[in-house]
Amino acid sequence: MKQRVLSAVILSVIVAGITVFQVASPSAEGIAKDSFFEYGKILHEQAERNTDFRSDSIALRGSSVSISIDDLKEVYAYYRSVCASESNAFDQSIRYNEEYYSLYAKAISEGYKVTEEEACKYVSELKNTLYSKNTDPSELKQYKEIISSFDSEDEYWDYTVKCYMKALPIQKMNADMEKSYLSKHPDATSDDFSAYYEKFKDQLVEKQDFKKARGFAKKEVTSVWRSDY
Repeated sequence: MKQRVLSAVILSVIVAGITVFQVASPSAEGIAKDSFFEYGKILHEQAERNTDFRSDSIALRGSSVSISIDDLKEVYAYYRSVCASESNAFDQSIRYNEEYYSLYAKAISEGYKVTEEEACKYVSELKNTLYSKNTDPSELKQYKEIISSFDSEDEYWDYTVKCYMKALPIQKMNADMEKSYLSKHPDATSDDFSAYYEKFKDQLVEKQDFKKARGFAKKEVTSVWRSDY
């Protein structure tokens, strides 16, 4: 059976690790032509604007972490590229980033960290998986559309490494939590842990108590995706 890796890879490149969030694979049916290329252009523009891939414009503030407008734009653009409505894509971008940054803040507070060497190694393995014979050709084609939006493939993978500098601490925490949970509950299944982890994420988001930053407007995010894409 061919691996369905594209959606997980794409979303992990935005902000999160593959094992951290479960996201349904988008069907090729119904996805607008060139939508992944346009999504890639938005990622590239975000990357070029700031070497840390984030602006100083804050959209949401939590108790110990903030979410930028650029953070929301990247996830919003992904969901629009797979044909989510404007409203749904915006709501998904809010929820996704609230969960991600709450997890990241928790992972850092618990002492999880990653070196650039680790991130490079992980991305190299990800790249090998993507180009393996097990990858669905249609998904590989979509992925290449994203890469083609960058000036070079190397630039794209450099971008991915920077993303994983934040994603991997979360993945490490997730792996340790699952190991601990299953050792304490030997009869538990992976579904049981997933349910436990969802509650854990909800609690972290609730604790952050995110508030909209003064002056932030929805259109600052939604305007990134033109209606003619």
